[in-house]
Amino acid sequence: MSESRLDRGHGRIVFLTHGDTDVLAVASIAASLDPQLPPVRVHNVGFLRDEPEAATFFEANLPGAAIVLVKLHGGVRSLPGFADLVRITARERIWVVAIPGTDDLDPELTAYSTAGIPVAHETKAYFQLGGLENMRQCLHFLSDHLLKTGIGYAPPAEQPRSGVYHPRVPDGTLDGWRAQADLTRPTIGVTFYRAYWLTGDTAFIDTLVEAGDALGANVLPIFAYSLKDGDVGRLPDALRYFQDVDGCPSVDVVVNTMSFAMGSSSADERSNEEWAVDALRTLDVPQLQVVNASVSSAEWLASEGGLSPLDVAMNVAIPELDGRIIAVPLSFKEEDASADVAGTPVVRRIALRDRADRVIGQALRLATLRRKPNAEKRVAIVLTNHNAKAARIANAVGLDSPASLLHLLHTMRAAGYDVGDSLPPDSDTLMADLVERGHYDLDLLTDAQMAGALARVSPARYRAWFGELPPERADEMRAQWAIPPASTTPTTMAPWRWLASSSATCSWRSNRLAGTAWTRPPACTSRIWRLLIRTTRCTAGWLSPDTLTASGLTPWSTWESTARWNGCQARASGAPPPATQSCSWAICR
Repeated sequence: MSESRLDRGHGRIVFLTHGDTDVLAVASIAASLDPQLPPVRVHNVGFLRDEPEAATFFEANLPGAAIVLVKLHGGVRSLPGFADLVRITARERIWVVAIPGTDDLDPELTAYSTAGIPVAHETKAYFQLGGLENMRQCLHFLSDHLLKTGIGYAPPAEQPRSGVYHPRVPDGTLDGWRAQADLTRPTIGVTFYRAYWLTGDTAFIDTLVEAGDALGANVLPIFAYSLKDGDVGRLPDALRYFQDVDGCPSVDVVVNTMSFAMGSSSADERSNEEWAVDALRTLDVPQLQVVNASVSSAEWLASEGGLSPLDVAMNVAIPELDGRIIAVPLSFKEEDASADVAGTPVVRRIALRDRADRVIGQALRLATLRRKPNAEKRVAIVLTNHNAKAARIANAVGLDSPASLLHLLHTMRAAGYDVGDSLPPDSDTLMADLVERGHYDLDLLTDAQMAGALARVSPARYRAWFGELPPERADEMRAQWAIPPASTTPTTMAPWRWLASSSATCSWRSNRLAGTAWTRPPACTSRIWRLLIRTTRCTAGWLSPDTLTASGLTPWSTWESTARWNGCQARASGAPPPATQSCSWAICR
């Protein structure tokens, strides 16, 4: 919509909303609105923080309007200065149409509609059904009813509550999707909010599809109103497209971009307040949770805290209750400078390609695991070791982590995982075995324990890794931790850094494991469970969010990021393991 069309002055329609999708929708249809329609200005009022700020904003933008459409996600109290809005519209004799931004009725808010309750309810119906065409017809409806323009309008039209979206499937059907897919490849299901589909804000989904194409995966995106929406007694709409006619999963992994949790812990629904998600249990495939951040990528990169507390709550902490695997931030809210709509910058959700590649890569690894028998899977179990004391390995307030670990290993054995012929008889024995095979407590560490470490990092390799760091980060690490010396221990093995761990195979004590490596002597056929200890010798990293990785942890992070399935020649190793042992390296990044 041209600037002259938007700024003709008197008689315009002012749309106040809490939704970026509303701004985007008006921008998308601006060029196709009827010429008789008064100019439309859209403002996202979510930035208003207090009554004085709101009063100033209303005085600047409401006078001269013919209609003010107010759509709020939280009722009257969610908009600071609502009383000023009422006062100014009454003074200026402006029609007011006030509706809630959710499916629920809001009699208190709707009562402020001077255009009348029937008009408010019909307006709400257009928005409730959603879509660009309903937005266009809604504006025509308001203009004809309140301003007598005679444009003509269609009634609110039903839109799919859920469905298939794919940039190469214009008909939006499963058959159309299958026709373009390579069904010999792993298939990744993606869920996203219907609001993005309705407003055409699907570029972030397109980026996931492109990443899947490049990395060898089919991507099946499904839009739905929410994670719980759907008919009782069947899978929610967001997931039912991922089952075939026989009730078997048709996808290998689900990548969820929707917020909150699906499960329930209500005492009325579950015994002993158990948290359960029947739909996810029924589908029985790995569930990845990605984050659609509420800020721009620039704000995210500049923030020392990364995600905002709200993003963490909605997209990390709460989804974890369902047992979903938390991935990385995928998309961000970016201003679209090419869109021409007055009032508020148009914001679209844009995914960073490297984030999309990371998500698809993780999903493909999970798909590989899903198809692999349990007995062939390699599993790492990471234990905390805060302050690097041997007595604090696996320490957890109010929890018996060693006993839980032993219980986990027995449960895994029952599920078909190969944990060796024998496990320790009790958790005390398990921990003693773990400590004997390496730790970071310099008061107790012996040369014999370090000699048993399967992976070591030589000073030369460490310096090479350190030299690959960005200069700014390297300087910060030197300033905070000093240049790491070649030796950090008073032992004969001083020139090497070691990575402490233990592993279980045939007799549980037959091998030692360094870092995240697997090892198996030729005479043993069992797979190995890795018990890793990761730590820093200083508590500063726990107390200050801007504390950099300690020098002693740099080999860990670099070793993890470079190790691959390369047998005993893995380039993460400072030296080959003893000839009597064979090894391979597995890292999931």
